[in-house]
Amino acid sequence: ALTLWLLASSPTLGPRLAASGFGAVAPSSQGGSGAGKQEDAGSASKGTTPSDAGGAGKTRSAQSQSGIDWYPFANAAFLRAQALNRPILLVVSVQWNRDAVHFVNEVLTRPEVVSIIRSRFIPILVDADLRPDIRQRYPGVSWPSMTILNPEGDPLYVPAGEASKPHRMTLELVKPEKLAAFLRESADYFRTRGPKGSILFRSAVLQEMKEENQKKSGPVTGASLEQVAELIRGSVDAVHGGFGRAPKYLVPTAIEACLMFNRLKSDPELLAAAEGALASSNGLIDPVDGGIYRLAAKEDWKMINYEKLLDRNADALESFVDAYRATAKPFYLEGARRIASYVLKTLSLDEGGFAYAQTADLTSRDGGDYYRASAEQRAKLPPPSVLRMTITAPAAHAVRALLRYASVADDPAARERALRGLAFLDEKLYTKGRGIQHAWFGEQGTGPLILEDQLAFVAAHLEAYEQTGAKNHVDTALDVARFVRDNLRDRETGLLGDCIPQHGGPTLLQYAKHNYDENCLAARLFSRLHYLKRDEGLEKVRQEARGEGAVAVEMPGRLRWADVAKHILEGLSPRYQSFGLRSADYGLAVSEYLDGPLWAFLVGDPAQPEARSLLDTAYRLDVPFLMRVVLDPVADLDMINAIGLTHHDRPPALYLAQGGNISRAAISPSEVGPFYKLLHNAPPPAREDKPLQPASGAWLGRPRDGSAGAFSG
Repeated sequence: ALTLWLLASSPTLGPRLAASGFGAVAPSSQGGSGAGKQEDAGSASKGTTPSDAGGAGKTRSAQSQSGIDWYPFANAAFLRAQALNRPILLVVSVQWNRDAVHFVNEVLTRPEVVSIIRSRFIPILVDADLRPDIRQRYPGVSWPSMTILNPEGDPLYVPAGEASKPHRMTLELVKPEKLAAFLRESADYFRTRGPKGSILFRSAVLQEMKEENQKKSGPVTGASLEQVAELIRGSVDAVHGGFGRAPKYLVPTAIEACLMFNRLKSDPELLAAAEGALASSNGLIDPVDGGIYRLAAKEDWKMINYEKLLDRNADALESFVDAYRATAKPFYLEGARRIASYVLKTLSLDEGGFAYAQTADLTSRDGGDYYRASAEQRAKLPPPSVLRMTITAPAAHAVRALLRYASVADDPAARERALRGLAFLDEKLYTKGRGIQHAWFGEQGTGPLILEDQLAFVAAHLEAYEQTGAKNHVDTALDVARFVRDNLRDRETGLLGDCIPQHGGPTLLQYAKHNYDENCLAARLFSRLHYLKRDEGLEKVRQEARGEGAVAVEMPGRLRWADVAKHILEGLSPRYQSFGLRSADYGLAVSEYLDGPLWAFLVGDPAQPEARSLLDTAYRLDVPFLMRVVLDPVADLDMINAIGLTHHDRPPALYLAQGGNISRAAISPSEVGPFYKLLHNAPPPAREDKPLQPASGAWLGRPRDGSAGAFSG
């Protein structure tokens, strides 16, 4: 049984991964370009129909400098493997990691390795950042991951023993000089299994997917929050700071959950855990150029992996901003500035998008020579490459993080750049009614429709609305949320799949994966949409048959946002504890679903400096869940009166509301904090069992059946 993972450990380094057969290599800031658009299953340019699982007309990529004819992950490769009855060597790699680049350019180019691959395998090379669906179905513990597949694309499995079930055959922890021997042994194993082997492999895959997608559900209760808090406490590293063991990196939802528990119940232990994690991670921030490195390989935050990824920087930026809101300590605002300045200076692209990564120093042994150099030394060195492809999820996440940073740092340039980045995604990758594509590369949209992208895009637009009051942002968020609800939701489990399953092709791609963290984020976003527009789904769909004797039929409306959120949380309820520290994601979603937001109603134009200042001051309040709504004093006058806001003669004015209580109008930013304290300490108003429902529908509390939202009425 081959259960070994490949570790590239040679002290010498090859050339940077460029036109080496790595499908769809993104151009770098130094002028390098990739091998062209990767031909893959399920990809489509904006405005076109996604292709099937790689038609027979697709051709393999050009022969690489290594002497290996790398195929894209498409039907051409599988048809070739079936015709020759050869196994497939699937290599899933990335361009920003030093070990991955070295492995592809040097280890896989050794003559004995090239010989065995060309004579006994069909080789497929996949960029994990372009095809996250493939990365998740053929995972590994390091970069690159290597899996042996049968000609149909199913992983080879080792038969079950007496006390075990079949497990995948992967290549792990083998010295480069022994790679050829292990590849030869893998090919022999495939040959000896014969047709019966393919039946075993497919049945093992089906059993694996059946177990993963098995329906489980449980109640959504506040008791889970106590369990989440205990799981987080058990993960705190009291010696080195942060959470868990090596590798160490910022866990944004854990930090957010710690701050949430402190806000709800004044928990100094969890507040200290969040602050300790941020203080320990300070060593990951580049002292010269800013930005945060990917991770530290050791428990004491040493042995840094120096690549800088856009999504990790967006995570860190939001964590520092949230900590500043909770503590008002300048240290956190300064950390946020160092990260935001890096994103704005280095990862912002002229056309409007955001680059998804800056590589490690690929010319040094550990990837860090450039990053350890001083500012004077760096001026004489070529900087590591910036991978200038815009990927939706990290780009949209960066938009939201920069918008939140702009609110605490009073940085209009950051806000303007973030909104420009969102407009870029709208223009290049979003199509109304069809969601948003995965990446903008080579002057076109590419990649499959991924749940993570849809959710990040919705979150960015909702944040943009709260910052600008432009209702077109809500319209776009609602449209993409409907696409997710109607196309990615598993009706049996209530959970969301990571992508739209393919018809035909490898078995693993015919089933969606119900990723835990993405479903937790989805529950938070659907709860937020419920509070904004609760009547979604209550309407009846009226269908009329034409012709003589026609009858009108009323069909039930689609699921309401609150129901979608509830079903997701019920589906995750039996399993969230198994995720340990990551149970924080579930705790955040449950808290927001059950408890509802603090509302901040701005009456006025947020483009005015006074209104802008009021909105930003409201965001700086140390509250677990805030929602800002902008009301035009003329166009929204009926709603203003229906909510019960005491209209001020000279807007702008800010009103806070929670639990049925509404504050006085805050005209000056200095009044927002005191008015919130009065509101927070006020007893809830007496009312009947049914929730308070002003005519506008802006009931201020938890999801209830039949309640409408702030944009209803």
